[in-house]
Amino acid sequence: MAALTGVEVWLNGSKDELRAAWAALHQLGTVTHLGELHPLEQPGRFRLYLRLTVAAAAIPPAPARPTGGTAPDTVSLPLAG
Repeated sequence: MAALTGVEVWLNGSKDELRAAWAALHQLGTVTHLGELHPLEQPGRFRLYLRLTVAAAAIPPAPARPTGGTAPDTVSLPLAG
């Protein structure tokens, strides 16, 4: 089995939200694997797996960490600006 490379992501949302997330991630790099939609228990919501390779030169600097006493292990990463 070949070694997996890139970022592996499970996305949860409506079909429109998943399309928008896929389009945004596709601008960052190359989608090397796009899974099938898996329906969730909530009507109209799905889970989608994808693998993405990103060139190191394309990686923007990380945003400043939030302030206000949030513990580092509970900080959620922003997906869109």
